[in-house]
Amino acid sequence: MKKKYKFGLVVGRFQPLHNGHAAILRKAAEECEWVIVGIGSAQEHNTARNPYSYTFRSNMINYFWHYENLNAVLMLMPLVDIGAGDSPIWGKYVMNSYKYLVDNIPEVYYTGTENDRNNWLTEYPSVKTVIVNRQDIPISSTMIREKIANNDPTWQELIPKSLIEDKDYKYYIEKFGKED
Repeated sequence: MKKKYKFGLVVGRFQPLHNGHAAILRKAAEECEWVIVGIGSAQEHNTARNPYSYTFRSNMINYFWHYENLNAVLMLMPLVDIGAGDSPIWGKYVMNSYKYLVDNIPEVYYTGTENDRNNWLTEYPSVKTVIVNRQDIPISSTMIREKIANNDPTWQELIPKSLIEDKDYKYYIEKFGKED
């Protein structure tokens, strides 16, 4: 079955993957034949802001994708911090990384906020933006890491069920979410 778009893009740090990310990934898989997921701060791990390694985050996304049986080709793309912040320079870096994988820019970008379009996608007017409203799922990875650090078990309600039901993922999310 042909979908609305051939290629879509999702970008996030996924520190950890949460229900807001999951909603964005599901929407992208529903509308795109191929979904390229850029994992930001790929070089960072074992810090308060970025406790999880690129490998762990990519494994989390893959596990979630296959557990949910999302019907699209998934490609993961590491994005290292280049010191540009959310600027057109960052946008150019993301798009060049994307083009390296699929030799084109995406038709559509999926996000939880309009800030990306306003801050770093300004030079790419042909890329449509689909916003999966974060107000519908008020959540952040920072909030989850804080709950984990404070031994608040409600963090588990904010993570996809597939990751909580898997004892290894649950253990590592909790273990590394507590470390500085």
